[in-house]
Amino acid sequence: MNTVAGSSSSSSLFVAVASAAVNNNPPTEATPSEETKTEKATETNITTKTGAREASIGMATRAETLSLLEVDSAQGDNDMGDGDSGIADIDSSTLSSSVRSSVYEFIEENGRTYHRYKEGQYFLPNDESERERLDLQHQLFLLTFQDQLHLSPTTEEQLHNVLDIGTGTGIWAIDFALRNPSAHVIGTDLSPIQPSHTPANCQFIIEDAQDPWIFPSHQTFSLIHGRALASCFTRPQDVLTSAAGHLTPGTGWLEFQDIVIPMRCIDDSWEGTALQRWNHLMVDCIQRTGRDISYSQRYKEMFRLAGLVDVHDRHFVWPTNRWCRGEEYKRIATWFLKDMSDGLEAISLQILSRIAGMSRDEIDVFLDEVRKDLANPEYHVYIPVTVTMGRRLA
Repeated sequence: MNTVAGSSSSSSLFVAVASAAVNNNPPTEATPSEETKTEKATETNITTKTGAREASIGMATRAETLSLLEVDSAQGDNDMGDGDSGIADIDSSTLSSSVRSSVYEFIEENGRTYHRYKEGQYFLPNDESERERLDLQHQLFLLTFQDQLHLSPTTEEQLHNVLDIGTGTGIWAIDFALRNPSAHVIGTDLSPIQPSHTPANCQFIIEDAQDPWIFPSHQTFSLIHGRALASCFTRPQDVLTSAAGHLTPGTGWLEFQDIVIPMRCIDDSWEGTALQRWNHLMVDCIQRTGRDISYSQRYKEMFRLAGLVDVHDRHFVWPTNRWCRGEEYKRIATWFLKDMSDGLEAISLQILSRIAGMSRDEIDVFLDEVRKDLANPEYHVYIPVTVTMGRRLA
């Protein structure tokens, strides 16, 4: 359930998303004039280390040009590129092969199962199909971040206790535990859908991160991680404040990796499409519940409000299909299209049935149209991805 300066190559995967260039009026984002020169200088020089190699990925601001994201005029409707770029070789069933434990009886609705603990707080199901998609999405994040699980500038020596909130299937926590055997990793979530067999240095707890945390005040973490949490919380600031209070003073980092809702289009190619209608309808329905799903674009402000320092972020983009120029983009787009196509029902079903009042048949017909639009290279659509990091003062 669930980074750092960018390449200048036109085929680079890592680009900034400038909201001013988008034609579908997404939520307002900060402009370059709202960024201080000090922040820019600091963010541009942030790097993380992978072993002895320094990686510098992503863009420092959202307002940097969209010129790196270009339409591939040679892209054919049936062009899926070479085998290395495609999804054909991916067997999604192998991405979630562990036996899942079942602690609570789940709730069934429209043929999907949902968490019973804190029922209704999370809109997406927790069944096997959704677990496989979340595990596939883990690979999408790794591909985007050059196989790095986190982008905060920590060292292996500093990583003792690590917390993953909204851990979902637990795949990030397990991967981190395997890569860092000296660290103790805890994953928390509303659904008990994690494997029963885990590394010795990894454990899972059923907990609502918005409630007062169960950890004693003296227990701190070197790194607290959260991913794909943009629609999860009704009180996101409470989560950030709790997290900040449980970071190791001086060296503990909080990092959120997230999408920025809704999708955008680099031109007007998606005007009147089912994909555009779906985006607007989903945002409208969720807002009618009183939930703010735009908070992921305000993480920097919220991190600072929680008392964190050295707050900075990195920006990426996921095109919806292979309309974009450059093999790196195309490979990311292929994985994101698979993620969205497989997850469209899971993302939409409860919202459209409960709030929009649509029947199951109406939803199925609508989502079939949306899937076709997602795969249509004539529609130049993408979703921004942001990674925000902040450190606790000593």
